[in-house]
Amino acid sequence: MNISNHAKGVLITLLGVIVITPDTVLIRLVSADQWTNLFWRGALSGLAILIVSGLIYRKSFPQQVRSMGKPGVWFTIAFTASAVLFLLAVKHTTVANVLFIISISPLFSALISRFLLKNVIHSRTWWAIGFTLVGISIIAWSSIQGNGGGGMWGDLAALATAISMAIGFTIAHQHSDIDLVPAMGFANLLSGMIALPLAVPLSIIASDVVWLGLMGLIVVPVSFSLLTIGPRYIPAPEVGLFMLLEAVIGPYWVWLVIDEHPGNMTIIGGVIIILTLAVMNIFALLQGRHQRA
Repeated sequence: MNISNHAKGVLITLLGVIVITPDTVLIRLVSADQWTNLFWRGALSGLAILIVSGLIYRKSFPQQVRSMGKPGVWFTIAFTASAVLFLLAVKHTTVANVLFIISISPLFSALISRFLLKNVIHSRTWWAIGFTLVGISIIAWSSIQGNGGGGMWGDLAALATAISMAIGFTIAHQHSDIDLVPAMGFANLLSGMIALPLAVPLSIIASDVVWLGLMGLIVVPVSFSLLTIGPRYIPAPEVGLFMLLEAVIGPYWVWLVIDEHPGNMTIIGGVIIILTLAVMNIFALLQGRHQRA
């Protein structure tokens, strides 16, 4: 059966988002400390991605790694930072805070493209940045007030995660002809090595083995590999719409499994962010289709 590149991109990206939605609840279920959690998460997912990439490329794998060049190095650095910051964020604030804040990553990508690549930013993007800042301010104020279990340091780590991810996805977009999936493997592996000096790898209990196995061998490697491949085939606004699903579904998983309620102010701020990004991406998508027509 023949399938168009666009349909392929939609299926790959959507599957990647669906697979990643339980990631935060798995982090919550692991009883080990944050550094031990990060070590196993990074080591398992990094090795899984690199082993599968090696099986796919076989003898040409070393050449494939070398062909990533500087973009691969910077991509690895960006996603290593995001992996470390993401786990710290989840450990120090609510999942809803983290996912709502990280969802603005595409706006940081637009700003990076504007100032580093001299790309023009549409007026709707500036409006979206303004509205999302309002939403983030409400979430931050809720954390400062101690409502809903949010923490200011965790919120700041989530914001830094969004920036790191934006840098990584901007690099991937600018070098769409390069397969950066192996770089994602190196990034996860490196994040685990960074955590190792502070981790106690053998302190995990039996239930941790299950949650870490699901997270490190399935959820993280499968989702991030798909989310690195899918955006090659579909426009950024469409990717942005799919990525919003994680910010909506992820907190629901955590509420369902461990009864973590983020607080009313966080929900209000999150709704502002999600609606703003959804409207912006829908307009961008419609404009793109109109121009192609």
